Amino acid sequence: MLLGITPLVREPHYKVYVSKVYSLLVITALSIALPFSLCYKQTEFAAMVNVRLVIAALMTASLYAFNCLSILSLPFAMRIKWQHLFNNLIKLEASIPNKSTKVKQYYFVFFFVNAFFWTVTISDLWIWYDIVGWEYIQQYLMDGVQTYFVLIYSLVLHALIRSLAGYYDNLRHLFENRISQWKKHIHMVPDDSSAFLVHNQHLFALLKDTVDVFNDIFGWPILLVLVYTGLLVIDYLDYTFKNYDGLDNNDFYKVATSNVFLVFLFFMNILSLIWMCDSVLQQSEKTLKLCFQLRAIPTAKAEMFITIVYNNRPRFSVARFFDLDRTTICSVLSTITTFLIVMFQFKGA
Repeated sequence: MLLGITPLVREPHYKVYVSKVYSLLVITALSIALPFSLCYKQTEFAAMVNVRLVIAALMTASLYAFNCLSILSLPFAMRIKWQHLFNNLIKLEASIPNKSTKVKQYYFVFFFVNAFFWTVTISDLWIWYDIVGWEYIQQYLMDGVQTYFVLIYSLVLHALIRSLAGYYDNLRHLFENRISQWKKHIHMVPDDSSAFLVHNQHLFALLKDTVDVFNDIFGWPILLVLVYTGLLVIDYLDYTFKNYDGLDNNDFYKVATSNVFLVFLFFMNILSLIWMCDSVLQQSEKTLKLCFQLRAIPTAKAEMFITIVYNNRPRFSVARFFDLDRTTICSVLSTITTFLIVMFQFKGA
């Protein structure tokens, strides 16, 4: 279990109670520390204009809600869903092994992202400690810890979505090879063609079921990650361009560099998450196009198979509010740009 947000693949019954207690302890610690952090920020809140105060409140609420949801949902609500997800992944790995999965690559990404995050976070704390003293650490250390949970959760999402993309890609290659063989003997389709189609229609249904379970588990957390990341980007860019007039050039460049790096990390996090979801959809569409070629092959189950594949296309739903695909990137950029323009106008007035 990783920071209380992921279970073991096979968890002994007694560890269920341990994970519940552990999750409650983590949330209790966050709940006790958060009011102290907010109290230390009272002076800063008092100096904010209304728009910035609303953004600060939404950031705090979305971050805390994300941590409560991601940590408490596992032992108290989503344990069966998680087991369902693991069982599906085990079946998929047995049927269409994901050769694109490279464990060393996952480790490299995990350690690189962690090193990048903590380097930027510690640098930011040190820069502001040098400028205003211990007060800044009292105000924002809690935010750094909570934000780290978002980052770790996002790495779990990336690993799962990448695995799904690999399974869809392998299934597409399997179809490409089999259809090319059938086309060479179009008037004499092998006897195992029907068995092949029946077997693979179960794989498509299994993949769709896996994506649906993924949506059930991660829909709301992904929504909160998107909300928090959008607010973080707006907040940091606004501060960088408008709020540091009192700093000398050296301090300004340090703060601006730290802010830009953190914005880059979290924006690239959601960008890559959306991009990988879209890659799963693309692999599914490519496979569906291949399936339409079955109409040229004389096999009785072709039409039924095409219908099943069409009806089992994946769909990444964010808490049923909207779907994750490439157009979501444009929506996020549009929202961030609009907010920044509004905030700049408020401050210019």
